[in-house]
Amino acid sequence: MATPEPAHDARYRLILEEAPDGVVVLDPTGRFTYVNRRAGAILGREREALLGRRVDDLMSSDGPSDPPASASTMPGGTFVRERRIARDDGTPVVIESSGTVLADRTV
Repeated sequence: MATPEPAHDARYRLILEEAPDGVVVLDPTGRFTYVNRRAGAILGREREALLGRRVDDLMSSDGPSDPPASASTMPGGTFVRERRIARDDGTPVVIESSGTVLADRTV
């Protein structure tokens, strides 16, 4: 039998899902492990189609993006960068991403 989710976990999940900004979590290899609803809309893809894919697979060939983040890859390292992403229909979109490397090396 599954253990019920604690109320505070459910509340945090709801906050992430309803956030007006796109929120994603990447594993240490750059694969999506979490994508909120808004991020899926921004990226022009179904969330389920993004899970397990590498963020670099979405890079657009329509002009350059910022070079790879030079931020520390150590936990607590942060970065801000601009990327050109190709939506599922091929339409390019420019996004600004920022992140922090967590203790388990996810971003």
